[in-house]
Amino acid sequence: MRKYYTLKKYFGFALGGILFFSYIPLRFATYLGLLAALIGFAFALPVVFLKLIHEFEVSGYTSLIVVITFLGGVQLIGIGIMGECLSRLNDNARKWPIAVVAEKNSGDSR
Repeated sequence: MRKYYTLKKYFGFALGGILFFSYIPLRFATYLGLLAALIGFAFALPVVFLKLIHEFEVSGYTSLIVVITFLGGVQLIGIGIMGECLSRLNDNARKWPIAVVAEKNSGDSR
């Protein structure tokens, strides 16, 4: 009996390969955290400047938005770095070969 794979199954295989055997999601989390921290810092400059010039209607808006955005980015950076370290430790513990040789030619033609 022939086994057919659907497109959904192929996407499941691809997603499993990316998530379980790759550093890409962990690096993505690190870069996303760096981007969020930079956006939080960049957002903090004009908001603090506007706070000094004009009084905002909502009390505590400036500090709340800046702190949440910046610290959320820093946390995401930390999670990405810890995840990448754990993933590398897991790779070392498994001791998988770098390459698998499918066929070996001995050079003898018997």
